[in-house]
Amino acid sequence: MKQLDYEHSEMLLYQNMVMVEAGFEHEALQHLSNYDRQILDKLAVQEMRGTCSALLGWNGVINTNVLILQLLFLQCLTLLVG
Repeated sequence: MKQLDYEHSEMLLYQNMVMVEAGFEHEALQHLSNYDRQILDKLAVQEMRGTCSALLGWNGVINTNVLILQLLFLQCLTLLVG
């Protein structure tokens, strides 16, 4: 992985965080959809989607994101345990 890719990925996540903190949850979700392939931290993407969904009151979407996060966690455990 190139350093530039990682830095760009982190910048996209930071932009998204600023949008959420400014109250632009819809725009933040669109931003994630537009750039999710360029963001390397897939867990952070799901967490941000969950945060935006919670702020918007979208309970069904929140439940889906919780399941995705649980699956990612289990995959991490499997890799660690071997």
